[in-house]
Amino acid sequence: MSELLKRIEESLLEALKNNEPLFSLRSLFTEVLLWDELRTSPFNIRIGPPLNTDLTFYSIAQAGGLPVFLVEWVEKGLPGITARRAVHRMLSNTYAEHLLCYLSSERDELAFVWAKRRPQGKTEIRTLRYEMGSQARTTVERLAHLYISLQERTKHSTFTLPITFVIDKLQAAFSVEAVTEKFFRDYRIVFDYLQKILYERSGDKKWAHDYSLQLLNRLMFLYFIQRKKWLGGNPRFIAEFWQTYKDSKAH
Repeated sequence: MSELLKRIEESLLEALKNNEPLFSLRSLFTEVLLWDELRTSPFNIRIGPPLNTDLTFYSIAQAGGLPVFLVEWVEKGLPGITARRAVHRMLSNTYAEHLLCYLSSERDELAFVWAKRRPQGKTEIRTLRYEMGSQARTTVERLAHLYISLQERTKHSTFTLPITFVIDKLQAAFSVEAVTEKFFRDYRIVFDYLQKILYERSGDKKWAHDYSLQLLNRLMFLYFIQRKKWLGGNPRFIAEFWQTYKDSKAH
């Protein structure tokens, strides 16, 4: 893991572990990703249906005039897509472009949310999640795309970043296409490796292909329900189950 990825993950863990998540998230953006400070007073916005509640927004950082805010979610878990759309709709009246970081009420999950603009005035809500105890390497890697280097800053004569530059950064970080391509690329590597081993041991190419496909599909389903916390509420159930099995074989 590169030094940048390591520092991002440490900051995310710190935000969930300590009693001052705002401080840790400010450190993530201003000291690790090198965004500019934004020290405005917290403010409240009334969110209408379906939430009908007041939310408080805490400033984290900004770049090119695009602010990042922390929202401590008022209900269990993290907001669903309908709630995220409602919050974006109200906040965009004041900040047309913004990045939100939601903290779950249990303080065990973070969600970075950005609204990607589409043609005809439509928006697509995109989210990067980070959960305590889970392997969220993808989120850490995507957040690394928000890093602003000194070289990038010096390209602009005024040293002030244009908002189009910052939006390009967000486009890269929240790219669904990039995540999908990486998933299928990694999946193919694992599939080919597993199929090769099974074929070498069985001599049956069709069986090796079908078994590899079935095994990986079932594992993906288990990871899906693990993410939903349907395996004893443990987001690391599979990893811990596997470790327990390996430990039992060692004795």
